[in-house]
Amino acid sequence: MTEVIDLREEIASDWQEAFKENGKPLLNTDPETPQGQIIDSQVRAVNQKDAEILYVAQQFDPRTAEGRFQDALAKIYFITRQPAIRSSAVCHLVGLAGTQIAAGALIESTEDATQWSLNEDVTLDGNGEADATFTCQAEGAIEAPAGTLTKIITTTAGWDSCINESAGLVGQLEESQSAFESRRYLSVANNSRSTPASVYGRVAILPNVIAVYVTDNRLNVAKTVDGYTLTPHSIFVAVLGGDDDAIAKAIYESVSAGCDYNGNTQVMVQDDYTKATETVKFYRPLDFNLYVKVTIQNNGLLPNDYENIIKTAVFNNFYGLDTTTKINGESLLRLKMNDDLYSSRFTPSILNTGIANVLTVELSTDGSTWGNQVHIPITANPTLLRNNITVEVLGDE
Repeated sequence: MTEVIDLREEIASDWQEAFKENGKPLLNTDPETPQGQIIDSQVRAVNQKDAEILYVAQQFDPRTAEGRFQDALAKIYFITRQPAIRSSAVCHLVGLAGTQIAAGALIESTEDATQWSLNEDVTLDGNGEADATFTCQAEGAIEAPAGTLTKIITTTAGWDSCINESAGLVGQLEESQSAFESRRYLSVANNSRSTPASVYGRVAILPNVIAVYVTDNRLNVAKTVDGYTLTPHSIFVAVLGGDDDAIAKAIYESVSAGCDYNGNTQVMVQDDYTKATETVKFYRPLDFNLYVKVTIQNNGLLPNDYENIIKTAVFNNFYGLDTTTKINGESLLRLKMNDDLYSSRFTPSILNTGIANVLTVELSTDGSTWGNQVHIPITANPTLLRNNITVEVLGDE
């Protein structure tokens, strides 16, 4: 686009040329003159038109397209934007043996009062127990720390208690522009076979899949990555979210005959043509709890709820919900398996809240030993609870 100052000079020159008369001075186009005011209005109109044309032009570039334009470009690669994925948690139910609990039964979190619904009908076994999955009714990155889903809302005769013995899987909002473009870029091999990229593309497009990491071992011997041993000539696929059967089918259809698998989850897959069955393995990442400590200087101007503001900024940054902050021109994406997390990642998000007196941001995997960098293993689901974010203030309050 032409700079506004240059655009005004061009338009003012056109006016002077139009009103030029021999032997008379050029038209005065200063902003304080009536004609100068009209020229300024024309400059604004032309500048707005240029901006709109530039915006439309940018929608044909996958790196800058957004909204329906981005959706259209992605369809060239046969992928669509992931809708919001709600948080889910496995709860242990206790009551009278044989009690049937209908799908849709609600429980409530003691942490934030969010309500969670039972995914499918459940019958308590002979011991009066059962494990069942509940889905949060609210969209987005809703956390459910262990032991917080305990309040039964939908009363069912014979159902006495429930509890999530481990933290729930944190969901996400509708896929953002940056997250969608990142997945599109990594999914261009979606229609190929026998490469990690093709496996990634086919698995990442599945409904309710939050994150995927794929690597392989082409060697004749076992290879160890982040403490996990990959068998010879095998594929390793770590998947967060999604349906087991759909994931296994996508992996099977993406690799060539003779390829071995790795993982802690296995599913029998039947070939659509030969009807032969094969056991496909993939890895369900285990929770990898992280801790963040933010130290700020009290300058006497801190808002009353500064602690909550900082915790929210860090939490949203971690789960890719901060869509305004960029680092080196790149948007922040949700952390996943095999990522390297640096403490400096969180500072811009905190500064954008208006709290500028940040001294340090530190990371930990145990809440006691702190540093500036953490590598997330290929087998780990990085998890950050609000209670694991601490804010320390130096100086008299």
